[in-house]
Amino acid sequence: MSTAGLDKRPGGVTLVALLIFIAAIVNIIFGFWLILSPVGENPTIDNSLGQAKDVPTLWLIMNGLLTLLLGLIYVWLGRMTLAGSASAQVLIQVLAVINIVFALFRLADWSGWLAIVINVLILGLVSTKGAKAWFTRLP
Repeated sequence: MSTAGLDKRPGGVTLVALLIFIAAIVNIIFGFWLILSPVGENPTIDNSLGQAKDVPTLWLIMNGLLTLLLGLIYVWLGRMTLAGSASAQVLIQVLAVINIVFALFRLADWSGWLAIVINVLILGLVSTKGAKAWFTRLP
């Protein structure tokens, strides 16, 4: 099988990698923000009865660490996408489908619709003929 013409990364793959890196940066920043938020007073949320409740410190730190870990996983996935790893394509498709399913629970909010549109775009970009060739060119 010849790999002629596959030395150049398709633009759609580059766009997907850019979106992954943006998600990584947002997750890393948000993770640090959650870890540092217990410094001083803990943030409060309103429960279903309208009463303000403090968010537990352990919850903030654990969510911050998990969000930070997710950001680092996104950095790894972005690098693998740029390298043309077939496993990266599969992970991107799986994560996009999972994001679409969870976005269905947020349809009352604009963020649910935005997540669906972005993830359908990502699914389309990594499923093109050029992208498939890019991801399967390595042995």
